[in-house]
Amino acid sequence: MLELPNWEHWGRIRDITLRDALVLSINLCPNSYGHENNNEVERQYAEKYWHHFQIAKSHIFGSTWVIGRVAKCSFDVDAAHTTIDFQKFCSWAVADVQLADLPHEMRILGGEIFACIETENDLTAPEGIVAPPQKSEVACMAILEVIKQSGYDPLSLPSNLPGKKGVKGAIKKRLQNTPLFKHGSVFENAWTKLLNTERIRYA
Repeated sequence: MLELPNWEHWGRIRDITLRDALVLSINLCPNSYGHENNNEVERQYAEKYWHHFQIAKSHIFGSTWVIGRVAKCSFDVDAAHTTIDFQKFCSWAVADVQLADLPHEMRILGGEIFACIETENDLTAPEGIVAPPQKSEVACMAILEVIKQSGYDPLSLPSNLPGKKGVKGAIKKRLQNTPLFKHGSVFENAWTKLLNTERIRYA
């Protein structure tokens, strides 16, 4: 079944299998994707997966993102049982090999501030694919990335000083001119969500 991934779930996972990371790299849910090849759409996704797999195989030895097990008895790469650091894999995919058509969420996890999502329609799924709500999670991930790039620990943010905007104001200022955050409520809602889910905390 072709189903878009729920990035609110997958974006929080650190260690996953190489197979799951490759499925996510083509913007499909690893739990429901069965590598089907019954129609043109499925064939296109299968080809993308295979292409990304070949690139990963050619870079896997000596990579910084592999945690455990690589080879099968045939000495081929065992994607289903090779564990990787997902964030490092995303960084490699974005910066080192520039995998084509990576999902926005993987680009953000890989350290790229992705700010070209203009409307809800940009997240419309291709025909035949089920899409969960994702825009708020993209906003959360973008905020977390800017917090880290600004030198702050998301789980120990400095408290605001009287009369000062503080870290929240600084992060909002960096993002306010990007299309994703052009509506003020997007940032406020995402910041509140991050606080409520304890992905950011004040010291």
